[in-house]
Amino acid sequence: MKVFFYAVRAGRRPGIYKSWDECLEQIHKFQGADYKKFPDFDSAKKFLSYESKEIPKTLQSSETEDIEKEKKEIFDNAGIVYTDGGSRGNPGIAGCGAALYNLKHIEVASSYKFLGRKLTNNIAEYEGVLLGMELATEHNVKKLEVRSDSKLAVSQIQGKWAVRHPDIMEIWNKTMSKTKNFESFSIKHIDREMNSRADELANKGMDLIIVENNEI
Repeated sequence: MKVFFYAVRAGRRPGIYKSWDECLEQIHKFQGADYKKFPDFDSAKKFLSYESKEIPKTLQSSETEDIEKEKKEIFDNAGIVYTDGGSRGNPGIAGCGAALYNLKHIEVASSYKFLGRKLTNNIAEYEGVLLGMELATEHNVKKLEVRSDSKLAVSQIQGKWAVRHPDIMEIWNKTMSKTKNFESFSIKHIDREMNSRADELANKGMDLIIVENNEI
């Protein structure tokens, strides 16, 4: 029998379910429910881990064109991405998130993902930076500023602190390689209070482990 996966992005308990009845429990009479049926787990997981700011379909075509034009003008191939990563247990259940903004500080897109069961907080922070860079690349950002509340990741990427741990060295090398995809790249340390959106997304990534008590 064909198995389907039901992804609930907004509901009582967001996650991936293997039956319509379980999915229905999460969305029935839930205001703003967002869900979709998929033939495979990977597609369902991708639906859960990506958020995009879309233009309402009710707009007339001329209005849509004007908004797209304005969006491109204020974006101007430059963006700011806020990133975060966390681990519940350190090492433990880990996730990361990123929110991309244009230069008028309007959120353009956001993303989050579950990373694993036994990752450290530092690795999760680096994964958040990588996720933010991927998000920027997807939206044709050529000039990127990353903002993170991880003093370690920021200082190491800036070259101010040495990288000694082999696990961090591996992901640091990967991160530094990705910076070459941009015409200009910078990273800045910010206080945790200034990073609430990325923190929210990182927690969504960690929450994906709750789904059906299944291994992901």
